Amino acid sequence: MRLEQNLPHQTNAINAVLHVFDGIEPQFYTDRTKCPSLTEDIATIKANIAQIQNGEKPDCFANGYTVPENLRQNYTDSTSKYLNIDIKMETGTGKTYVYTKTMFELHRAYGVNKFIVLVPTVPIKEGAKAFLKSAYMKSDLQSLYDGTELRLHVLDAQKQKNKGRKSFPAAIQTFAENTDLNGNKIDVLLTNSGMLNSAATMDAEYDQTLLGNFTNPYKVLQSIKPFVIIDEPHKFNRTKGTFKTLVEKIQPQCIIRYGATFPEMGKDKIDYENVVYSLGACASFNDNLVKGVQVEYIAEEDKIKDQIKIKVLEINTARGDAKTVRFQNEQTKKTFDLQETDSLSNIDSSFENIHVSSISKTEVELSNGMILHKSDSLYPEVFSDTFQITMLNLALDRHFEKEYENFCNGLTKIKTL
Repeated sequence: MRLEQNLPHQTNAINAVLHVFDGIEPQFYTDRTKCPSLTEDIATIKANIAQIQNGEKPDCFANGYTVPENLRQNYTDSTSKYLNIDIKMETGTGKTYVYTKTMFELHRAYGVNKFIVLVPTVPIKEGAKAFLKSAYMKSDLQSLYDGTELRLHVLDAQKQKNKGRKSFPAAIQTFAENTDLNGNKIDVLLTNSGMLNSAATMDAEYDQTLLGNFTNPYKVLQSIKPFVIIDEPHKFNRTKGTFKTLVEKIQPQCIIRYGATFPEMGKDKIDYENVVYSLGACASFNDNLVKGVQVEYIAEEDKIKDQIKIKVLEINTARGDAKTVRFQNEQTKKTFDLQETDSLSNIDSSFENIHVSSISKTEVELSNGMILHKSDSLYPEVFSDTFQITMLNLALDRHFEKEYENFCNGLTKIKTL
């Protein structure tokens, strides 16, 4: 498989980020484990952003994907200690490819070599991991940059040791200690919301030191001064949970958010800041960049509504207490208090093989990647084998129907995926 290169809508998004730093000289540290400083000259950066938004950097806006007037208004605090850049791209237009190639371009132009890629859920993390480790990423991207290597470090849940020396997670250690002395290495730490908030992994003291004298992962990452890339920004409200952890405990010098939608901030306000590229749904569809989507619900859906419903009543992360999430069976009103690693099969057998992965102040992540908040509800029947088999059977039936239709169309034969 090969990726199509130099698509205008993707190249423009990459150029928009690069132009933010026009005229900026990176400040390299003697300690080359750190990312070079690139965000000190805020006046120049703000002027560059204004020029991009006003259309004065034409190679950001081929095909007319300019920043609309209503997206140039920034609703957030301009005194932030980090630089925020927003890239608005419709789902299906290649955001993962764009932010990956942007990392290579920032490295080539400015020497930026330490990136944290933050995604909301485990499934999205696995998708990003598959792309960043893929052979076609290496053949299509690394080959364009004189053999520059992207070294991926994936932060996963750690197996707890009851005895012995407590060592840093390997992903954090190698990410922190790697250097770019020869100018051809990029290090990327890939993590999801639950892992970044995990007190057991991230806010613990370890029996070893990194980068001189740090024993805490947050402090290690803070000392690196990384660039952070956020995928699906609407999942990261800047006044809550994960984003506050990121800003307060890691203190990145720059955050670049890539998404089709962004967090709401009340009536008629969306959390945009420094939007330098906007590719909306209408432009994406009209230019054949995305396909239409048809949704079909299985016949059992109405029956599910009459069955058991499980509701999140309360999330408890008070100091001194074990973190718990309280579920309630809406039919019997019986409650269940579950901790991290506890199985939801304690509530209903349909939840077999699903457990509580992590608990933060505002959300609970399940092992299947689902994020729950207070008052959210689940139908256990949806997770049953019979329901999932029904979904798979329907998907297979529709696939073969479409394959037969495409095969018999009498024109060019179409391969149905």
